[in-house]
Amino acid sequence: MGRVVLGPAHVQPRAVALWGTRAVFACARLDVLPVVDLAGGRVEDGVRLPVAGAAPAGIAVTGEGGYALVTLERAGVLAVVDLLEWKVTRLVPVGVGPRGIVIDSADATVYCALAGQRSMAVVHLDGVDLSNTDGAPQFEEIPVGAGPSSVALAQVDDPDPSS
Repeated sequence: MGRVVLGPAHVQPRAVALWGTRAVFACARLDVLPVVDLAGGRVEDGVRLPVAGAAPAGIAVTGEGGYALVTLERAGVLAVVDLLEWKVTRLVPVGVGPRGIVIDSADATVYCALAGQRSMAVVHLDGVDLSNTDGAPQFEEIPVGAGPSSVALAQVDDPDPSS
């Protein structure tokens, strides 16, 4: 695949998530998430964000159900994107300056760096229907220090204590 133009000059791509044969991009200076067909090497669609100038910063795909969560840094929310319909289904408030995001597919827990609050948001999506605004996810916040921008998830096997 060659070079793919995501939009006008200086859109500032910040994050990408893969879903099947497509890639969804979060670009700081676009109010649309470009959807790239990886086989064809072209932008095939876009998801319009409901908050203008929200500065998308991070994106992660849920393990099941075909949804992506996008951090909107200036709006302080996660935008839930239906990857089959290519539309935003709900906004989940998380705090000031959400940036990096990761989803633990084992238990549908979302970890999101909150740069403006020196903390990490932990959002529990287990049992929450992302297709609409019914139900509120459980939310907690963990202090982590100055300006977190990203988050990663590592699965570590505990050693066998009997050996």
